[in-house]
Amino acid sequence: MLIIGKKLSPYALLSISGLLAASDQVVKWLVQQSMAYGEYVSVTPFFNWVHLWNWQAPDTVDA
Repeated sequence: MLIIGKKLSPYALLSISGLLAASDQVVKWLVQQSMAYGEYVSVTPFFNWVHLWNWQAPDTVDA
């Protein structure tokens, strides 16, 4: 993978992937701790941050 003319090593890509996955889990934990289920925060006039669960996801894996 080339970024600004430099080739990244597989270890760098793995590190970036790990950091993204870890930050995703931290954000999910923070939302669970700070927001009630169903609560929303208006970020912009067209985007709301909503605390909901995706109950359909496990069913679609088996389909």
